[in-house]
Amino acid sequence: MTDHQVAQVSLVNSLCMTMALEIGEAVSESKIPEEWDGHELREYIAELAARLASRSLINKKPRSARARAFHSHVRTTTL
Repeated sequence: MTDHQVAQVSLVNSLCMTMALEIGEAVSESKIPEEWDGHELREYIAELAARLASRSLINKKPRSARARAFHSHVRTTTL
């Protein structure tokens, strides 16, 4: 793996860990109803990820060249 790939994996791990810690905290503080199962929790995770992604330049400037390149790559590959 290249240094850049190592940095990418590190960033992904950090973002996922941040989400996991936030969700774990919400569970331990009884902010998440006990009856929620995988359906509600998946939706909660998706909404949390969307909130975090809203800080991205790709979401802040959706018509930028960077955003267009990102969406093009996602559409044309198996990501």
